[in-house]
Amino acid sequence: MGIHYPEELGGQGYGTMEHVLVTEQFCRKDSGIGVCYEIFAFSTELLIHHGSDELKKKWVPRVASGESMSAGGYTEPNHGSDITVLDTTARRDGDEWVINGAKTFISNGSLCDFVVLLCMTDPEADPPYRGMSMILVETDRPGFVAEDVGAKMGVRMSATSELSFTDVRVPVTNLIGQEGKGLNQVIGFFTESRVCVAGQALGIAQGAFDRAVDWVKKREQGGKPLAEYQVTRHKIADMATKLELARLITYKSAWMLDNGKRDYALDPKALPDGVLYEMVPLRLGPPASGPDGTEFYPVLGLARPGGELKEGMAVVTRGNLLLDSQAQLTGKPSLLFPQGSRGGAGDAHAGH
Repeated sequence: MGIHYPEELGGQGYGTMEHVLVTEQFCRKDSGIGVCYEIFAFSTELLIHHGSDELKKKWVPRVASGESMSAGGYTEPNHGSDITVLDTTARRDGDEWVINGAKTFISNGSLCDFVVLLCMTDPEADPPYRGMSMILVETDRPGFVAEDVGAKMGVRMSATSELSFTDVRVPVTNLIGQEGKGLNQVIGFFTESRVCVAGQALGIAQGAFDRAVDWVKKREQGGKPLAEYQVTRHKIADMATKLELARLITYKSAWMLDNGKRDYALDPKALPDGVLYEMVPLRLGPPASGPDGTEFYPVLGLARPGGELKEGMAVVTRGNLLLDSQAQLTGKPSLLFPQGSRGGAGDAHAGH
C-alpha cells in the first residue's frame, strides 16, 4: 500500500502514474481485488497534503504498511454527490470538536480505523463552503456507529457503510488543514483520486476485452469461430480503439498530476467509465454474457463493479469539468471551485 506516498512516511515515493498502473493491472485480472487495493487507503492523501506533522506521522505509516485502513466521509443521505451542502456539524467545545450527523455509502466505513470527515464547523458561514472543514475521526470514539448498507451489485469485497455521529468528541488537533478550507481540500483530492478510479475502469475494461477476444476465438457458430464473422471483428475493433483512447487520457491525466499540470479538456474518469459500461456486457453481447443474459461466463464478474464506479457518476464529473473550464477561462469563481479552479485553488493541491 502507499506506493505513491513519500518514503519518509512509509511509502515508496512513486507518483500517481505508478499508482494507476498497479491499480489497472490488479483490476485487469480481478476487479474486486483491484478496487479494494485502490480504496484500502482512501482519503489518506488528504493527510499527506494537509495534515499536521503529528497526524501524518501517527497514521500514514500505519496505512502504508497495511496495519490501518482509512475512509473518507463526504456523501450524505439527503445530498448525495452534492458536497457543497452538508448537514454534519462539528462544534468547538474547549479543546474538542463535538460532531453530529450522518454519512452514507462510505467505502471501508465499518472496517476503517479512522475517517477523514468533511463537516460544517461554521454553520453561519456565507457562502456555506467557507464554513466547511476536514476533521480526522478515529472510529473507536464513543458515539460513532457504522452499519452495512446491505447487498450490492458490485464491489462486494469492500464494505460500504452508513455512518452516524452522535456527540462524537475528538481533539481540536484532529483538524486537517485550515478551518473553513475543507471543500477546497476535498476537491483537490478528488482531482487526484478520480484519475486512480479511471485506472480501475481501464483495468476492468481491458480484462473484459481480453476475455472476450479469447472467447470469440474459441466459440463456434455456423461451423466457424465467432472471430471469423465480420460483425464480431467490427465490435472488437471498435472496443480496441475506445480502450486505447481511454488509456491515453488516463495516463496523460496521471502524468500531468505528477508534473503539477492540469488539462481542462480532459475528464479522466468519465471516459474510462463510459468505455467500461460499453465493454461489459452490453456492447459485446454474447461474448460478455451467458445465454439469455445469465451469468454463465466469467466476464460477468467484471461487470458488477462497472458502469459507474465510486466518487460520483460520470455525468457529475462532466458537469464539474464544465464548471472548472468556465472558471479557468473567465477567471471568475464558480460554485464548486470558489477560488477559480481546482488546479489553482489556493491550498487545494498544497504539497502535491
